[in-house]
Amino acid sequence: TANSHIVDLAATQPNVPVLLTPANGAAAPLAGGGVLAWAFGSEQPGDAPVEHYLRIQQQPGGPLKWWTGSALSGTETAITSSATQDTITSGILTATDVYAWSVDVVGASGIRSGYSQPWTFTVLAQPAVPTLTAVYDPVLNRTALTIQGSVSSASTGSIEFSDDGGVTWYFVIGCTALTVYPGPLTVYDGEGSSQAARQYRARNWSTQPPNYSNYATAS
Repeated sequence: TANSHIVDLAATQPNVPVLLTPANGAAAPLAGGGVLAWAFGSEQPGDAPVEHYLRIQQQPGGPLKWWTGSALSGTETAITSSATQDTITSGILTATDVYAWSVDVVGASGIRSGYSQPWTFTVLAQPAVPTLTAVYDPVLNRTALTIQGSVSSASTGSIEFSDDGGVTWYFVIGCTALTVYPGPLTVYDGEGSSQAARQYRARNWSTQPPNYSNYATAS
């Protein structure tokens, strides 16, 4: 009819992506690596992302760089993927620095959405792993576990144990969220068997858990 028209869905431009995490202006523990995530949207039913560009700029006024999947490049680089997040590897972002980031996505039409408005985040330093010692007391039939925090103020910590050589790990009772101070903290595990060695490992963190401590074994 005179008023009819045809919409070419194959040429639909996807919506500008919505950034999700880290939240705008947040402090994020990304010095040791972490995820930048966004949401894909399109007016075309069934559309899906096929490529994206993740742009990162050190603030204030640093050069624009693009994530390649393994490094930052000064050349605009597309990542061929249907994912709506990228994992930045350890050592890419500098602790205490501020970064702006934005994303441009490509849908099935091959048309780019255009970059989102940039969000910023501050990189928190990743704390070093704590130290952990385990000393079994045969008289009281318990193990003294001493965790030494790796940050300069009170933080959260946890201690886990394994009875099968590190294959399966469980939290020590009462040790899922310890308050860890810069000095040593000693807690006790009274559930271990006196007939077998038990491995322990610990973490402490200010915002999210870092890597585990070295193993400590008591028998």
